[in-house]
Amino acid sequence: IAGFFDLADIAQIEVLKGPQGTLYGRNATGGAIRIQTRKPEFETTGSISADYGFHYKDFRAAGFVTGKLADGVAGLLSATYRRGGG
Repeated sequence: IAGFFDLADIAQIEVLKGPQGTLYGRNATGGAIRIQTRKPEFETTGSISADYGFHYKDFRAAGFVTGKLADGVAGLLSATYRRGGG
């Protein structure tokens, strides 16, 4: 199921080795993977990507847009779509 975990707005990925139970709970005995998503920005930016796999007719599209919504308020919208025929 981890292969279907798509995020369009990843800012940083950290791989933490060793026991991380103190910080991230008792099930992090062998380490942890920490994924940080982007924070909303006041400057309007965005990104979109699409992939197509011919062998199994898989299609994936992902994107995000961020920008100013009102004075002092910024927002971020992220979406992912996946369809497969395999």
